[in-house]
Amino acid sequence: DALYAGPQRRALETAAFLSRTVGRAPHIHPDLCECGGLGEHPGLTRAQIREAWPDATVDDAVGEEGWWRGGESSTDEALFHARAIRAAAWLTARHHDAGEHVAVVTHGRFGSAPTGALLGPEPAGYNRCSLDNGGIPQLDWAP
Repeated sequence: DALYAGPQRRALETAAFLSRTVGRAPHIHPDLCECGGLGEHPGLTRAQIREAWPDATVDDAVGEEGWWRGGESSTDEALFHARAIRAAAWLTARHHDAGEHVAVVTHGRFGSAPTGALLGPEPAGYNRCSLDNGGIPQLDWAP
């Protein structure tokens, strides 16, 4: 019913392939990026994403200056766990009550974090719900 992707190039390329397969344009959301984002680089701009992936819906949080705001390191689990909680809550609010099927394209280390956030409020290591690169896990949950 919906396809989401983080704004990093590799996730965007994978989402474009899936988009053609499932017939849904991806929604690009910065909270779905890898742990630690891009360090000092601001990431692709809204215009760059729209040019390369014109069918995608680009979240309002992606601006002309890029999407990464910094403030999170790849080793600061509390910060990326908080982002995972925010992403899981955002996806749940949009799709859970409707019982919709959602695909999310993100990166290996961050990919397990939203699942972990749904299972418990405290960080428990990013391998709590291990996700291999190229893996396709399925999560079913009910109210």
